[in-house]
Amino acid sequence: MRFEFDFGSDKGKRPLQKWGLYLIPAVFVAIALWLWLDPILSTLSPFALAFIFAYLINPAVDAISGDNRKKFRINRALSIFILLGVTLLLFISVIAYVVPNLIRESSVFASHFRHRIFPVLKEEIQPRLDHWFARRNVISNQAFLDWNSENGLPTGWEV
Repeated sequence: MRFEFDFGSDKGKRPLQKWGLYLIPAVFVAIALWLWLDPILSTLSPFALAFIFAYLINPAVDAISGDNRKKFRINRALSIFILLGVTLLLFISVIAYVVPNLIRESSVFASHFRHRIFPVLKEEIQPRLDHWFARRNVISNQAFLDWNSENGLPTGWEV
């Protein structure tokens, strides 16, 4: 199926009209791509990653399978399996190295935050919170306070 657009002859047309005939479809396509870019990218990204991975691993597969050698050749599927196994093993070993360090550093950070940073923040912020949420600023309706006390809800900011 072939589509052709006949914009007529260029004779007698103003340049603005000619550019408009090309610009309107281009703007429409740009808007459509902008609106549907997220679904398009989320659909095509696994294929793009697989293509990049296959492109990067192809020289190693050629070297292992021995396509350029006469002796000692390995089946191409076996060489791909070996490379995927080595890659998976490398990935698992990196995860095994990173995760314990990440857990250790997170616990050190949490301890540091709990014992050093949080008291300073509380000391700085508590007076401001007391001023902002003072009884005179927030609660001035006695009926509301009575309703809270009847229902067992707090009537002040004291803990």
